[in-house]
Amino acid sequence: MKIGDVVFVKMGLVPEETYGTEIFVEEMRHNCGKQSKIVGNSGTGWLIEIDDEFTYSDEMLCLMESAPEDRSIILLRACYDLLKKQDNSGYTLDLLETEVFYDEANCDGMCLMEDIETFLSYRM
Repeated sequence: MKIGDVVFVKMGLVPEETYGTEIFVEEMRHNCGKQSKIVGNSGTGWLIEIDDEFTYSDEMLCLMESAPEDRSIILLRACYDLLKKQDNSGYTLDLLETEVFYDEANCDGMCLMEDIETFLSYRM
């Protein structure tokens, strides 16, 4: 990545987790699923146009050329995978604790629900 690249802040990032050299904090969550431009480098992470307070690592961002075009498809596929796990199970699963894989990370149903909520509030 370089200054000027258009990036997408990945969804499914977990607050207080370290990604590369940067810690993802709760205050950064509102940028998940949003597109931005890299405007600078702090030496440890990228500064992006939509957030002048925090820096983002390569692991938190996806170049738009390789980012999925439609986030709703990614989230819908993750929901399908979660429901398929229930369908294939011989017992009732706690879907809020069951993990699914998307955006290069394992997320439980609660995380997926929060990502959908963020996506929907961003789109409205």
